[in-house]
Amino acid sequence: MDENKIGMVDFEKFNRILRVEAPSQIPGPGDIVEDSFAWQENIANLIRGYVRGSKLTPLEAFRSFDQDFDGLISKEDMAISIQKFLKVRPEEILNSRMDRLFRILSFYKTEQI
Repeated sequence: MDENKIGMVDFEKFNRILRVEAPSQIPGPGDIVEDSFAWQENIANLIRGYVRGSKLTPLEAFRSFDQDFDGLISKEDMAISIQKFLKVRPEEILNSRMDRLFRILSFYKTEQI
């Protein structure tokens, strides 16, 4: 089920597996099943565009997203930053979306980057 290899499966993929009536209907490891990470992919692209457009070095970009200057970007830092720099509306920033975003962005799969 975890086609993206990030330790997460979205509801649509999970639901599709639950509706299977015969073992032959279960998607195999190479089968493509829709998995919507569209919001997270869009945010990652917006971050990339913001950094490139602002001509920030990686260190400058990191420091601008580290809102509390503790050397780590927490979910709270990221939420503030994407509102501030990317103009994402607060009502779009759901905890579940942020959890998925961090699962994608965090190399060590922690609550911080």
